[in-house]
Amino acid sequence: MAKVKVVQTVDERARLTQILKKYAEQARKLSSILSDTSRKALDEAMRETDIHRLLSPLHTPILLPLSKMSLNALSDGVAKGVYSSRDIYEYILQIVDEASYDQGEVNFAQSLTFIADPEVIKKYSPEIKTALTEPSSALYTILKAFRVAAYSCGDKVDIESDFLTCVADKLERYYGELERHIKEINQAELKKELKELYTAVLKHGKERGLEEAIRYF
Repeated sequence: MAKVKVVQTVDERARLTQILKKYAEQARKLSSILSDTSRKALDEAMRETDIHRLLSPLHTPILLPLSKMSLNALSDGVAKGVYSSRDIYEYILQIVDEASYDQGEVNFAQSLTFIADPEVIKKYSPEIKTALTEPSSALYTILKAFRVAAYSCGDKVDIESDFLTCVADKLERYYGELERHIKEINQAELKKELKELYTAVLKHGKERGLEEAIRYF
């Protein structure tokens, strides 16, 4: 009987590994779409406002989902069999926390504050929300899937096979939705909206002496 249980656990770990790798791949795809699109939009806005460089690449307003890194770490750890059920559960909670932070415009707006006054950023908040509507739907699906897994499977963490089965079931339920949202992202429209936003913010930055500040770096 114990041997059957071990085989079942191995099978469920393989199943969970497979679905986690799918989520990690979608997160990588989303990250690539966001970083490439926002970089192109920023480059065009800089040309339009005649700003040739920013203070630091670390401060450029590029959109990178935080949860991508934890998803990669979790999928690799489960695949190698180095994480216990409790380790997996802690990673799930971490992904929920990071995906929550990814929602809305908060993270994105904070990365723009060195260019323009925070009140200017607040003024353009509706445009930020509009530009991020489709990507946010994908990020929210990641949040929803892992939050459901955390709430539904937490009480099974001491029974490994049951826990792994539960988590895989919950994640599989939402994977199709995540894949659909990412496919529906209109990169051309996203770039257009972000370019308009970047252009407006950079113009305000020039008014407050952004170019003068750059000369000292």
